[in-house]
Amino acid sequence: MNQVDDKVDQLLRLLMLAEPDQYWPLQRLPGGESTSMPEEQKNKLLGLLAQKHASTTFGQILSEQFRTTNVSAPSLATELGLPTEVIEYLVSDTIHPATIPILVMKRLLERLNVSLETARTALRASFEQFKVIQLAHQPTLGFGMAARKTSELDTTRSATGWQDLVGNEESLNQYLERLAQYMPS
Repeated sequence: MNQVDDKVDQLLRLLMLAEPDQYWPLQRLPGGESTSMPEEQKNKLLGLLAQKHASTTFGQILSEQFRTTNVSAPSLATELGLPTEVIEYLVSDTIHPATIPILVMKRLLERLNVSLETARTALRASFEQFKVIQLAHQPTLGFGMAARKTSELDTTRSATGWQDLVGNEESLNQYLERLAQYMPS
């Protein structure tokens, strides 16, 4: 199963738990009495299930590390030789993870004591979030573009889509493979 199928499956399971009468017949006890779970317990169970399946992004990991350690974004940026804005973009998940040089990412993960497996999962979640943000802000073509004279159009720009701007999953996979080569598991 791919990640989309997994997320759809998780969503369907959550719906089944939230609206059990719609998906399962009412369970009856042998004496003819019906039983149901108290609302408070249902909500607690749904919250725990959603929390378990929610992917932590790399930015959330960085934020947590900044909160629990005495490291700040400017000091970390100085230590790694990066502009502070890059660290801030990583924290807010508004930068493609594969744009960070491999050795810088390796030093960042080592500095913050983040394992390779945790980083892989979080970087994938950050990429998915970044992709959604970029797609939401991408302008759509309409009559305005079609009505322009062809001489005004910039024909040197590629028109292959958002992947030119943010990269694709293949580039992220290659990045993570290279990162794994430099980091001990």
